[in-house]
Amino acid sequence: MHPAQLVRPGMGGSCSGDSLSSTPWTCARGFLSCWIRLYGLLCMEVLNQLDFAYTDLEPVFEECLREIAPRLGLDYEAPAS
Repeated sequence: MHPAQLVRPGMGGSCSGDSLSSTPWTCARGFLSCWIRLYGLLCMEVLNQLDFAYTDLEPVFEECLREIAPRLGLDYEAPAS
């Protein structure tokens, strides 16, 4: 499968966000990049690979979400504490 086929038909090649262009492959690549970052952080937490550095990963997740949301054209507000 060609990477451009990862984007559903009818998307029209539109993609929002400051750092992503409007080609379907660029949109898919940007989405996958963000997903890999979040999933990697989650796996590191589940496998206790970050215990030496953090006792609470919630602020790390919040920072990660704040950083990647604009790339996907999303507004992100942290949940109320």
